[in-house]
Amino acid sequence: MAAGLGLSMLARRWLINLALLAVLGVLALIVRLDLREDARASRLTDLAPDEVERIVLKRAGEPMIRLERSGPGWRMLEPHAVPADAEAVSRLLPVAQAAVARTLPAAGLDPGALGLAPAGVDMSLDGLTLRFGGNEPVAALRYVQVGDMVHLIEDRYLPRLMTPITALVSRRLLPPDFSPGLGDLDGEPLAAGQLAPLADATAVRVETPGAALHADAPGARELHISSADGGDGLHFRISDGGRHWTRLDTQLSWRFATPPLPAAADALAAAPDRRMPPADPPPAPAAPPRQREPAPAQRQGPAAAAAAQSDPAAPLPVQRLAPPAPGSEPRDRRPTAAIPQLREMAPQRRRDPSALPQTGADPFAPSTDAARAPAPAPVPDPAPDPAPAAAPQRPAETPLRVEKRSP
Repeated sequence: MAAGLGLSMLARRWLINLALLAVLGVLALIVRLDLREDARASRLTDLAPDEVERIVLKRAGEPMIRLERSGPGWRMLEPHAVPADAEAVSRLLPVAQAAVARTLPAAGLDPGALGLAPAGVDMSLDGLTLRFGGNEPVAALRYVQVGDMVHLIEDRYLPRLMTPITALVSRRLLPPDFSPGLGDLDGEPLAAGQLAPLADATAVRVETPGAALHADAPGARELHISSADGGDGLHFRISDGGRHWTRLDTQLSWRFATPPLPAAADALAAAPDRRMPPADPPPAPAAPPRQREPAPAQRQGPAAAAAAQSDPAAPLPVQRLAPPAPGSEPRDRRPTAAIPQLREMAPQRRRDPSALPQTGADPFAPSTDAARAPAPAPVPDPAPDPAPAAAPQRPAETPLRVEKRSP
């Protein structure tokens, strides 16, 4: 009896524990559902970004943008019917799950004061319209109206919605469902093998064509590509050395870093532009200014000078004066002119008797007053020498006179 009673009590305890575990599981599930419901209530919409199929953007002063999911990617329907950049479009979708900081009923608010009438940006996700207004002044949150409620969300989503239209276009030159067949470049046929590099050509950016859309753009060429599966062909206008491709049916241009089609690049480099009129020859370079040289008339005499004056094309005469030669200055401008007879007053140097001229007379013979020869007069200054290298002459030196006196 005692053993049976113990087993029954043990089984009862296990049943109680299992019941408690079941109750805890139910409570955890309830809490999880409540948290999910709270999280869903704090989001801007209930839409999952991966489930959105259609996007419509209306921005003030810009054309409407319509995007539609096409298989794994996206396609732009307006304003251009071209494939869209899937990565750029995916950056627009997280706003559907934006966290809401506060929610207010739209009935008690002034839409004009909140920037909602008119709204800066209207975004439609599968028919659900989101109207973006101004900023809340305290926390800089953005007002977004969804239905009859106004929510406050972070302001980091609006710059993504202002992405330029060309940034939403796919940078691939050819659509993904287009297979290039034959083509012609300005009437010259191109084989399918020559057009094969265009299947994977991806541009650096997409832009509006601007001047490249005109047929008279410098170096523009026309390229027609037929579809290999019998669909509509494509028509491009190529310029800028084969790097600028304008698709005429979409009014968009694809800019490449290097020419994607070597045949088009070679044609642009080798053939002249047949649609452009021949350019005027470049103007001749201006002649360098004539340098002023001494007129030959000054070297050839008065007759040549008169002839040079009669010729208006002759260069103007230029006279170059050489510095005066040493010793050729006027006497009244020399430094010695201020003191008359300065040269005569200078002391004379004595010479060695051996240097005296040999006249045959005994220089040591007694002399008398009558035998004394008068001192030679000083040699006057020589005439000015026009030679530039003439050195000033020294005054004449008086020969030494030797006297022998008796004791």
